[in-house]
Amino acid sequence: DGRFYDKFRHRLIFPITDIVGRIVGFGGRLLPMPQDANSEKRYHLPKYLNSSDSVLYKKGTLLYGLFQAKEAIQQRGRAILVEGYIDLLALVQHGQTESVAVLGTALTVEQLKLLRRAVGTNEAYLFFDGDEAGRRAATRAFPLCLEADMRGRGVFLPQGEDPDTFVRRYGAEKLQ
Repeated sequence: DGRFYDKFRHRLIFPITDIVGRIVGFGGRLLPMPQDANSEKRYHLPKYLNSSDSVLYKKGTLLYGLFQAKEAIQQRGRAILVEGYIDLLALVQHGQTESVAVLGTALTVEQLKLLRRAVGTNEAYLFFDGDEAGRRAATRAFPLCLEADMRGRGVFLPQGEDPDTFVRRYGAEKLQ
């Protein structure tokens, strides 16, 4: 009907950059609402929402935080891959500055090849959620690592934990 609306309403916004630091898209995570504030209207909204694919932004070919993590990945010779923006921020806050996140999609061989080509690492730690979906995601990622000529290592968390909750509960020392 010609009206505009905010695609990322009720979300915390994360700017997504390419390998040289240009903002090429945005990701948004749904914010919690008080129970009495139209919460039934929000049940149909996805928890995460990214910009639509475009010439500059294609979520299967980018990694969130890679521009900021390049130097740490090169120094440590590895990349830690997580599923979400919040997981990434928690790890960086606890010293794992070589961390990057997939962008609301399953890990792709293109993302792994980007790590090899642009950053020069061939080692990826797959640090996904400790639920069944996270374990399946890691299992699907190992053949992709082989295809990208990367060494994939799985970091498996207890059921119900994700990288964010784990590092906040147990700290950086236990994370190591």
